[in-house]
Amino acid sequence: MKFSLVNGERLPPFPKGRGICPVCGYKTVARCGTQKIWHWAHRPGKECDKWWESETEWHRDWKEYWPDENQEVVHFDEETGEKHIADVKNDNAVVIEFQNSPLALDELRSRELFYKNMIWIVNAEKFQHNIKIGGKLPNPNNEEFKEICLYSTLKNGHWIFYRRSDERDGWRLCQPFPEIEDNIESSHIGHYSFSWKRPKKVWLNATKPVLFDFGYGTLWNLCRFTPDKPDSFCLRKYNTQQVISLYGGMVN
Repeated sequence: MKFSLVNGERLPPFPKGRGICPVCGYKTVARCGTQKIWHWAHRPGKECDKWWESETEWHRDWKEYWPDENQEVVHFDEETGEKHIADVKNDNAVVIEFQNSPLALDELRSRELFYKNMIWIVNAEKFQHNIKIGGKLPNPNNEEFKEICLYSTLKNGHWIFYRRSDERDGWRLCQPFPEIEDNIESSHIGHYSFSWKRPKKVWLNATKPVLFDFGYGTLWNLCRFTPDKPDSFCLRKYNTQQVISLYGGMVN
């Protein structure tokens, strides 16, 4: 943890510091060594938040875009009494969870149910080499494409399309994607096809926005191009600074 209660005040760790965990009220000790980021830790044998993962520089760098009061906010469910520490909770009550380690599907569902209004930012460095970004896709809300249905296969990233007007008795005349590429260029707002070798299926089951951090100042939103088609995954490219500002962070 970055913050612990010291005489009732939220403070970052300092040498020989002693504090109180804001979640469980148990004693914490400041760890201020040279091998790891300075942090507060519970005494041995005591961990209060099962969702909490060891913090890395990647975590800390991301959280630093928001003011201290928005970082490590204790989220409390008045009905159940359950408490968890949100990585960031902005002024609009949107929780931002920064996920570095693998996540089990049941935990993903539990967190989404608990926080409700949230987004995920995922460190994708470990699996980005398995993702190949493909061609541009049109604005899914563009009127010109309302009668065009796009289909993809997540395995190889190939897309085909058919026009609703060509559908007869359940049969569809599918056509190769290049036929509409010129139209796509003028409509494009950041959506791309992609292929994903050995996909991390937990993120395909998320019900809240998922943004992959590949580095290089960009984030890639994993989303469905056609909301009612579960296999129509695509990636939408965003500038990292744009996302930080959108969610109330401050870019230096």
